[in-house]
Amino acid sequence: LALSGWYLTGAEPHLPQNDVEAFLWARRAADRKLAKAEYAVGYYYECGIGVAHPDVNEAQKWYLKAAHQNNRRAANRLKELKQMGVNVVPLSNAARPRRGKGSLF
Repeated sequence: LALSGWYLTGAEPHLPQNDVEAFLWARRAADRKLAKAEYAVGYYYECGIGVAHPDVNEAQKWYLKAAHQNNRRAANRLKELKQMGVNVVPLSNAARPRRGKGSLF
């Protein structure tokens, strides 16, 4: 996931900024079930970073994956999307973020 951040901002002249590479590195980490990376992939889809066009539905899928692993940022973003009128699939009680061991934030 760290490489995603480096590609997102770039480190000239050693590492050029590249949105597609940023997305691909985040996706690699998300495919390994890293909740923070799942959130990042959702954000990239929502904002259209490294993908053909913004896709809030695909973003929502990744936010849900992260939220199911107790990622608070993802759960909060889903709540915000719902408040904006986006049709959001509700989290089950078991998937709601909680404090304590295993919490990322």
